[in-house]
Amino acid sequence: MEIRNRSALLLVPAVATCFAAVATAQTADVTASTSDYPIASLRNAESGVVEVVFAVDASGHASRCAVVASSGFARLDRQACQTITARSDYPPTIVAGAPVTSMRKVKLRFAIDAAPAARTAPDNPPPH
Repeated sequence: MEIRNRSALLLVPAVATCFAAVATAQTADVTASTSDYPIASLRNAESGVVEVVFAVDASGHASRCAVVASSGFARLDRQACQTITARSDYPPTIVAGAPVTSMRKVKLRFAIDAAPAARTAPDNPPPH
């Protein structure tokens, strides 16, 4: 058997290591501020928790955000990644004394404190 793309084979262990690191990473719980809330979601009293994974580079900038557990509301899911990647003050992971890119996992809670009846998504929301 001939292997045509040897560079792709070199990426497999790196990708596997990255996913393993995310799977075993401790998840931080964060509550979104009112300024992070989509206006339409505030009007509709939508609330929920979005779990995301994202990369933090050696400079502390976030990128490559992906939703791994939906709130049930597409607006809140999109806003979670926009909020995470807009921040640039994440401490980088240090390996052997040098900052490196790493993956992080966060549960971002969208909750309206004063809402009389916050609407939560159904248990089995339709895929979006």
